[in-house]
Amino acid sequence: MKSIRSDLAKQILQLVEKRMKTHPHQIVENIISSGNVIIEQDGAPKQLYFILQGKMKIFHTTLKGREYLMAMAGPGELVGEVEILTNENHICSVKALTDCRLGVVGKTHYLEWLREDHSFSLLVNQSICFRLQKISARAAMHLIYPLEYSVLKYIKDAVQASPDQKLCVSKKELAEYLGTSPRSINRIIKKLEEQELLSVSRDVLRVVSMDFLERFLLVHEH
Repeated sequence: MKSIRSDLAKQILQLVEKRMKTHPHQIVENIISSGNVIIEQDGAPKQLYFILQGKMKIFHTTLKGREYLMAMAGPGELVGEVEILTNENHICSVKALTDCRLGVVGKTHYLEWLREDHSFSLLVNQSICFRLQKISARAAMHLIYPLEYSVLKYIKDAVQASPDQKLCVSKKELAEYLGTSPRSINRIIKKLEEQELLSVSRDVLRVVSMDFLERFLLVHEH
């Protein structure tokens, strides 16, 4: 669920750390405890946040109170940058999943930084485009393929990106990310366990055979 590439995140993080030294009055370091919400859906944009350490959840809440997980954000990622540029109210909320260290930048200083530093502007544009590409691909997948495919594709990508080849995610979070109900996720996970594609222990998912999983995905793709 990571929203931008790790190389982009690393480069942005390096520029932010450098800016904090050269322009300390423009970036305020802030420590946020797990569970705190730093951006409220429908709130007016006043500042943006660079995640220096920790993990945050970006989610949208419907009028009926149902949450849809849009992305997880980690070190080197920005949150709130789009609404600063469009001057529209925030369409998502952002909540700390762990204790986080943030670099907080006001709107005026952020726009000034974009104008004067072309390398930084390019990295921000690349991160926004990458995030939009991921969202578009996910939307297309939901329209074209059955839910079972979406679950397997997400698990495959997440496990391959994990150093220990396992995925720590609750079924509720998986349901929010895929825009479905926990009951549907439970049914699919149980079926995949019976087919010996996955093994599940609490909130840890492991792929039993990546080759078998990939062949299973190919059946849906063709």
